[in-house]
Amino acid sequence: MTWNWKILDAGNFRLDGGSMFGVVPKALWSKFVEPDSKNRIPQACNCVLLEKDGKRVLIECGYGAGWTDHEVDMYAMNGKTIIDALKENEVDPSSIDTV
Repeated sequence: MTWNWKILDAGNFRLDGGSMFGVVPKALWSKFVEPDSKNRIPQACNCVLLEKDGKRVLIECGYGAGWTDHEVDMYAMNGKTIIDALKENEVDPSSIDTV
């Protein structure tokens, strides 16, 4: 039996490019990803929903909704959560068997 799978978009955010690339100079990494005015680069919470024989498995669940306004601004979060992504795909969150 094979699993059916779907990629879910559970939100976007930004992190400091220098932290993400470590010792790699900005002159090199910025050729591949353009930082914003605060030197942050885009990141995504891509989650995987697996389904087989009536069972649902969720791999990764995003960053959640428990952030302060300051943190949301600092990380440039778009406010989307895994609950939003599940609802967009007509999946009841309570139907998930395993995370």
